[in-house]
Amino acid sequence: MPDNPDVTEVPRRSVPPPKMLTSEIFTKHYTKGEAVNEYCQVACNYCSKVYKWKVKGGYGTLQTHMANVHPEKLGISRGQTQLSHGFASSTSHSPLFTYNHSEESLGLTDVICSHSLPFSYAEYEEVREYNTRYLQPSFKPTSRKTVSKLVTKSYLKKKEKILSNLASFEHQVSICSDIWSTQSQQHFYMGITLHFIDNAMFLHKYVIGFRHFNQRHNALGIASMIKTVLHEYNLQHRIFSYSFDNASANTAAVN
Repeated sequence: MPDNPDVTEVPRRSVPPPKMLTSEIFTKHYTKGEAVNEYCQVACNYCSKVYKWKVKGGYGTLQTHMANVHPEKLGISRGQTQLSHGFASSTSHSPLFTYNHSEESLGLTDVICSHSLPFSYAEYEEVREYNTRYLQPSFKPTSRKTVSKLVTKSYLKKKEKILSNLASFEHQVSICSDIWSTQSQQHFYMGITLHFIDNAMFLHKYVIGFRHFNQRHNALGIASMIKTVLHEYNLQHRIFSYSFDNASANTAAVN
């Protein structure tokens, strides 16, 4: 085919914009010329634009031309933001949304941890069907084994957020602590919660410690565990008050 400066070559691969059926390209919007060496000229039926198109190639440029120059022919209002076909796919570059399986898995892990759900929640058939059918056609299932591995990553992410919040002001904070055991009395745990009011006068509360505590429940053991957690959050010199039950070991631990 002879070179023509008024003819634009169509790329072989492209992603079609919205609301244009490929079956209507040559029956409604464009007129296709005779093919020569696998290429033919394609003329827009609404203006003088002509493209050099590879037979059985992509339609992206043809559809982009229609969406940008003749949107009304596709039922699109000029200036209206459009979600392109497949905008939610993992290969989409839409500025509005791009599906990322890794981020989705981490988000699911956050939900499971926040609501004390079993790791197997990720494998519930109803949950997977709901995500795929109603939220994200490109949804990829996450296994409970993956969730168990992501729990630590989720914990570190939330811990980093707490540290950032604490670094944003210099006021003192308060903590509460308690120790409890399993029904078999074979395992003991210590929980430590943090409470503070930020510069905007908002009350915050976080669980900053949930530790296995099988050492002796005396003042030294309690003080050692609390001290370890406070150092992790750089709070050892910012404590305003401690709240415990009335066990004598707790009072001695503070002293």
